[in-house]
Amino acid sequence: MKKIMLSLLLALSVAAGASASQTTMHEEGERFKFDYPVFSQTSAKAAHRMNKDITKLLQNSRKLLQDEYIAQVATGYEVYFENPQYVSFTFNSYQYYQSAAHGMSYLQGYVYDKTSGKKVPYTHFTAPLDAEQLKQDILNKKVTVYCQDLKTTSDAPFLPYNTDFKVSENYVLDKDGKALYLIYQAYELDCYAAGPLFVKIPLTQKL
Repeated sequence: MKKIMLSLLLALSVAAGASASQTTMHEEGERFKFDYPVFSQTSAKAAHRMNKDITKLLQNSRKLLQDEYIAQVATGYEVYFENPQYVSFTFNSYQYYQSAAHGMSYLQGYVYDKTSGKKVPYTHFTAPLDAEQLKQDILNKKVTVYCQDLKTTSDAPFLPYNTDFKVSENYVLDKDGKALYLIYQAYELDCYAAGPLFVKIPLTQKL
């Protein structure tokens, strides 16, 4: 079990890369390992807004430790895109229950305006999407669905049975700044092994 836990924690390791706008912080204890960003911007108010959101995410992860049936809690993040105006990253929180077959992770995507520190909705970069149309486009393979490695594709086999499908507001910008990825959690579109899925949507606004 220790080997399994180590592998899971390593999977959450920071892949953020060097950047002047964020510093990686690390906290580790007997049942937890937290890696998270602390942002610094020209505007102290903007940085405060962003860091306040990160603090809330960490508080939620720390609360999980109050459950004695949870063996491990971990967080990690990865910066996907950054330019002078925007920074986009994913924040992954993971929990592993005692004697469970596997843990559960929840992947959240964030896009911030670095000047204001405010989160930017996906509609800032592309036209609003219709849920039913997006569903049909995925099923007809007009829209590509990727696993978290952004290389392996998924046929989204659970989608036909998802009667409550919605356009996710959880997203990140692509590394090249030409598309965005709507993020769906495990079981929403595919099985647990596929992990969080990324639905690629081209941008209509240049970054």
